[in-house]
Amino acid sequence: MYRIQSKQQGQGLSEYLVIVGLIAVASIAAVGFLGGTVRSQVAAVASEIAQSKTSSYEWKGCELGSISCHY
Repeated sequence: MYRIQSKQQGQGLSEYLVIVGLIAVASIAAVGFLGGTVRSQVAAVASEIAQSKTSSYEWKGCELGSISCHY
């Protein structure tokens, strides 16, 4: 009786490993499929942030009439 119970526990563990493996393969496939789209979206957001920071510094400097208006 003990051996049967031990085999069932091993079977449950192997089923969990198969599920984890399938999740890993699906995740890798999703990243491969959507990677380019996500990369371009992140680049667009970073570009917008960089432009907004640069323009806000220029405006504040010019508004105050300081020498560093071209920042």
